[in-house]
Amino acid sequence: MANPIPLKKRKILAESYFFNFYSQKEIADLLDTPENTISRWVQAGDWKKIRDHKTVTRDKLVSNLLSQVNQLEEAAREENRPLNSKETDSILKIAMAVEKLDKKINLSLYIQVFKEFNDFLIREDFELAKRFIPYQSNFIRNHAE
Repeated sequence: MANPIPLKKRKILAESYFFNFYSQKEIADLLDTPENTISRWVQAGDWKKIRDHKTVTRDKLVSNLLSQVNQLEEAAREENRPLNSKETDSILKIAMAVEKLDKKINLSLYIQVFKEFNDFLIREDFELAKRFIPYQSNFIRNHAE
């Protein structure tokens, strides 16, 4: 018996599920689609790379960088000494990295907004979503490089 969900809709749903961390097997089961088909879509669309960008957020990066600054300052305090030139240089480099992050919109923000919008648009007007989602995917791919 043929799958009642059209192929294009299954692919769009599969991508949405994948970005929400469903396993390929779970997606295959949910959409009644062979797992090797899901795997081909994941590879062809570079979905893993895109999803990885989604999980590395600006806030996490800044938090990790600021933790490094705290560790450097604590080490100097524990030894009752001022920061040395190497530690000061590291802190300046970290500050510049944080400044760069503040100036750029993180790719994960694009993905998050597009994902929420796609979920909404699929429910509201699936035909419009089919036309719109490929543009979003191209936009994200261009910014991921």
